Order: sequence, then structure tokens, then C-alpha cells
Amino acid sequence: LGISLQLAEESSQAEEVFKRALSLATSQQAHAIFSNMGNLYRQEKKYDRARAMFTKALQLRPGYAPAYNNLGLVFVAEGLLEEAKYCFDKALQADPLLDAAKSNMIKVSALTGICTSFSSTQL
Repeated sequence: LGISLQLAEESSQAEEVFKRALSLATSQQAHAIFSNMGNLYRQEKKYDRARAMFTKALQLRPGYAPAYNNLGLVFVAEGLLEEAKYCFDKALQADPLLDAAKSNMIKVSALTGICTSFSSTQL
């Protein structure tokens, strides 16, 4: 329900649903809810909150590939490309078949290469 509300751009309602779900969740479920909340905050460009949610998800389930991948997207949005690469790498170590992390790693590696090339031509 929270994700559906998020997709319908009902962010405040989605946040309430996620918080309610957390209050009812078992310890085996909470990591996914924190990750979903992180995606909501990332979508709203509330990067500090998003980072905190993904970090909490990773504390509850170390190696949770979707949380690493989405944390990497927060870092991309903030222009922290090396941190993003680290997260995408961790996601791929945890789940080598996670296509989103593969795609994101390729994109951030290309961006890093472009930035490096640009800065070296400016010297």
C-alpha cells in the first residue's frame, strides 16, 4: 500500500503507511520497510533521511543489495560518485544478478570517467 501511494504521489500518506507497517513488522520484515521509506525520501530529495533509512536497513540486514543500490542512487544525486560506486559494488557483491546495480555501476563509472577526462583537460 505504501509503495502504491508513493507511485500515486501521495507521499505523506505513503510515509504514514510505512511507519504503521514498521510498528507491526517483525525483525525479519523491517529492513525492507526501511528501504522502502528510503526510496520515498530519495524521491522527495530528502537525501539525509533517505540515507538514514538505507543505513538502518543495512544495519538490520547486512548485505541487503537493494538498500546498497538505492543508497548509491542517493550518493549519485548528491554528486558523490566514488561513494555511489562503492555502494553499487557492495550491492553486486551481495547479489551479482541485481540488474539495477549493474546498470547503475556502468552509468556511474562512465560519469566518473567523463568527470576525470574533463578535469584533466581543464589543467
